[in-house]
Amino acid sequence: MLPPSPNVIFGTGHRIGQEIASVVGANGSDVAICNINEEGLAVTSKLLKVTEVNIFSKVVNIFNEGEIVDFVRAAADFMEFLFSAHLMNWLIKVLF
Repeated sequence: MLPPSPNVIFGTGHRIGQEIASVVGANGSDVAICNINEEGLAVTSKLLKVTEVNIFSKVVNIFNEGEIVDFVRAAADFMEFLFSAHLMNWLIKVLF
């Protein structure tokens, strides 16, 4: 069985975004999270660490297109690396 899909979640500094990130992490999915509020993002990261999933987090102003593009590119690199590692582990389990 393939691992849960990684997720990119915006606005995870509080309330709904934080809860979504927590549920996604609790279900075993790796996450890339961002928020404009550094303190809120740190709280969400701390909540996710107990789930033992891989986390990429970055402070991002979602009203700044350049910051969003940079975050999405960095998150994609992070997710591609994780997917490659998960896929290799899965192939090894299946083939051997």
